[in-house]
Amino acid sequence: MRANPVWQSVRAVENGRVFQYPALPYSWGPRPPSVNRIPGLIWLSYVLRGRAFDREFETDVRAFFTEFYHLDLTGQQLQTLVATR
Repeated sequence: MRANPVWQSVRAVENGRVFQYPALPYSWGPRPPSVNRIPGLIWLSYVLRGRAFDREFETDVRAFFTEFYHLDLTGQQLQTLVATR
């Protein structure tokens, strides 16, 4: 959307307020229905409040992956998952 000229006049696009759920290992959004909606809710709570994806966010996502997937995420894995900048 950000690169498509058709959308450039939409205020949310102009202001950089367009977001897309992370998609690894599967979508964190509504489709397909899965346990990955849980980190999607964590992510969405930060987006809706306009909060930065900070250390607390990383801790919450790491806790989910540890609890549900028995995986201790490395920093690089976390960055890849959430595509944080």
